[in-house]
Amino acid sequence: MTSLDREIRELSELAGQIRARLGLRTYMVGVKFLEDPSGLPPGARRPLRDFGSRLPACRALNVARTYGWQVGLTAEDMFCVIGAAAFGMVEEPGYVFESGLVSHHARDDGVARSLWLALRKRFLEPGSCSAVLFSPMHKLTSRPDVVVAYGTPTQVAVLLKALAWAGELASMEFVGIASCSTIPYVLKDGRTMLALPCAGERLLGLTEEDEAWIVFRPELLPGMAEGIKGIRRIFPYPPVKPLEEPRAPAWYPMDMEDYRRWLGEKRRA
Repeated sequence: MTSLDREIRELSELAGQIRARLGLRTYMVGVKFLEDPSGLPPGARRPLRDFGSRLPACRALNVARTYGWQVGLTAEDMFCVIGAAAFGMVEEPGYVFESGLVSHHARDDGVARSLWLALRKRFLEPGSCSAVLFSPMHKLTSRPDVVVAYGTPTQVAVLLKALAWAGELASMEFVGIASCSTIPYVLKDGRTMLALPCAGERLLGLTEEDEAWIVFRPELLPGMAEGIKGIRRIFPYPPVKPLEEPRAPAWYPMDMEDYRRWLGEKRRA
């Protein structure tokens, strides 16, 4: 077994341990950017070929993390041109700015331009990527470029707290458009990023309303696993339930002491 094979196996095992520890509903996913589609594993699902439809990147990611399938995308598999541009598969679609950014995402041209600039800085260079592979961490066939983990806000907070315990602080910049662009942005910038589903991810990707997600470098997985153990007293999951006796307000006589007083008064009457 090569050192790369050992690393891939370790990453898979750590992701499985973290998922089991927190009870994440879906698999953690490794994302690999490829210059040539021939690098996609033969068994990876291709949306157009295997599902008969093109999918936005956000839904392809959701398929991978929910069904546990490897899903490979090229430009011909992509439904969303903004997502394809974010992943560096096509030229930036400047016409999107003129056609809908102002009317749907911003109150005026000035705000729309600032949103577009914030979004564009996340994009990979056009032509730098020809295919992207979403692989559940237990089915890794190569070292991922970044890792994506979804969960409830509290579960995601535990993951971020674990990374903070290990010295890695997350960032967030909510543009509200193309949340999938967080993935190439982490590849470019290197920072761990917290993401919330954008309008498209909710409408087209079908991400649940109680989900948030993070993107981080794979080399942070050991620190995350260690951090979850390190914070178990200060940030346990599931949240602990207090053992002390609860208190009811005076105007709501619901506890047993109230009952005993009532019963005593009734018997004396």
